[in-house]
Amino acid sequence: MVSLSLFISSHLFGEAPQPARFQPHLDGLRKIFEEKDPEKLVDALIKGGRGYFFSIQGLARIYEDKYPETMEPLKEQAKIFEDLIGKLVDNGIHQKYAQDVGAPAEVVRHLKAQQKENRQELLEALHEHDWIDSDKPRLERWEKKIAKTDWEGPKKDRMYILEQTFEKVQQLRHKDWDMNELQEGMHDFRRRARWISIYTRTLADLMVMDDRPLGRWDAILADPVAQSEYAKMPEAETLKFPILIPKPILLTLTKAIEQLGDAKDTGEAQNEWLKEALLATGHADSEAKAHRMAVELSKKHPKYSEAIPTGKRIFEQLRANDHRYDDKSQRGPLVALKESLKEQMDWDVDDCREAMKDIGR
Repeated sequence: MVSLSLFISSHLFGEAPQPARFQPHLDGLRKIFEEKDPEKLVDALIKGGRGYFFSIQGLARIYEDKYPETMEPLKEQAKIFEDLIGKLVDNGIHQKYAQDVGAPAEVVRHLKAQQKENRQELLEALHEHDWIDSDKPRLERWEKKIAKTDWEGPKKDRMYILEQTFEKVQQLRHKDWDMNELQEGMHDFRRRARWISIYTRTLADLMVMDDRPLGRWDAILADPVAQSEYAKMPEAETLKFPILIPKPILLTLTKAIEQLGDAKDTGEAQNEWLKEALLATGHADSEAKAHRMAVELSKKHPKYSEAIPTGKRIFEQLRANDHRYDDKSQRGPLVALKESLKEQMDWDVDDCREAMKDIGR
């Protein structure tokens, strides 16, 4: 495993930084796959594997345009297993949700039966895709592919990451989503917004928190979301030419992602898994009745949030556009982040050093 300090040292002297960004996540998976008991392996993947696959998928997404031969297969594989593990994580969440809202006991038993099926589905996929019991383990193939890629050096890499992040923020601002649609609308928008926060963590050697005051955005600093693990970025004080991410904007985005998550959970309970479980267990004899029952049960949850109205409100807040307001202070957080990234595209090392002085680094 390449340590962060060794990586930062090589980064400053011009070596390609990209392989070391993958290494902590590859090492994390390697540790998990040391477990040979299939059931214990599934338990370990549920506990910690999804985050590693998520991070690898995030890096592959941001690099896929530059290195498609290496990144597209990584992204596809990471997505497969992030989804499969995600099903099992959701199984546990749904069982607790059902218990919290007082759903019938048969509903919880039904969800546990689904969990058993999903565990078997994951085990079969691990065999099928050469993660276990293989002469050519998938993880080793990933590492060799990453090592053989002709990576660009730090200077070009920084600009590439800056441009890619800028472009993904622009997609969030301009792509059309129908927030009346739970999966294709709200969930997809939330997932893409979440990738921005994932990038700040998987690129912790390159991105640092910019905590300079931002006027009306600074109120978020007193919000509990400021203590969230997803709102923190590791310090990298020895970096000479990082990308600065405004702290109040990252926190605002993180809170919006959480709120969209609560709204999505309500919508999925009302329209998908809880409704379907009520039908499957005979507690409702029609989809309409199952939906009505699921709606009433969902209102008992501590984090109940009306799905569609909440989704639309957060969506509008994030995408508020300075072109729509005479007062530019009304701009939304995505506009503010876009402008920060765009400004940094014209910086040289001295410009960055001056900004770093302003934020106490």
